[in-house]
Amino acid sequence: GTKNVLDAVRSSKVKRLLHFSSIHALVHQPLDQPLDEERPLAVSDQIIYNQSKALAEQLVLHAVESGMDAVIINPTSVMGPNDFKPSLIGQAIIQLCKGKILALIPGGYDWVDVRDVVAGTISALENGRTGQSYLLSGHFKTLPELYKQIIMIQGKERRLPVIPFWLAEVGVPFLKAWARVSGNKPLYTKESVEILKTAHTNISCKKARNELGYKSRPFEDTLRDTINWFEENNYL
Repeated sequence: GTKNVLDAVRSSKVKRLLHFSSIHALVHQPLDQPLDEERPLAVSDQIIYNQSKALAEQLVLHAVESGMDAVIINPTSVMGPNDFKPSLIGQAIIQLCKGKILALIPGGYDWVDVRDVVAGTISALENGRTGQSYLLSGHFKTLPELYKQIIMIQGKERRLPVIPFWLAEVGVPFLKAWARVSGNKPLYTKESVEILKTAHTNISCKKARNELGYKSRPFEDTLRDTINWFEENNYL
């Protein structure tokens, strides 16, 4: 897919390519140091999704070396209003709001507002430096922290048990089997558990702030606006 896009750019009069990559394109280890744009690409990652993002970004960088004007955006996990599909995190928020998820795991992730990503992207198109990548991060929250804020927004009092990662991993085969029977996607996968377990808690957007004027709004505002949008559009 990325190769086809690059070929199309070369054969057209497109002045600048803005490549949407992901935080998953970068090596996350070590976890005790800030993660920024200096991290190497995860071209040998065991998780295929991470590897595919890294290889795609590598193709773009090779194109830049050949003279293409391209800028790369690496957002973290995007959430927010106008989530029509909805996204995986949107589905999780809906299920949590409805009380259909019976337990949580202790992991978390860095969540960024889609509106902030859009603003950062427009600025990258106008102000980003050729061949540079920009991390657009938000705020790290664990799933229990996310759920606590959901019930506060809803004005409800519900508690969910937090189960260890190993127990969640034991449930993966059963979720896969149920997904085949029901025709629905599994609630989570082995890969998603691993991502939440090893997520980096300190992803720096300093470069984007300095060069693009990037800002990330409070997480509470994002979550409240997301839930309100789901309610107004009959998802809840």
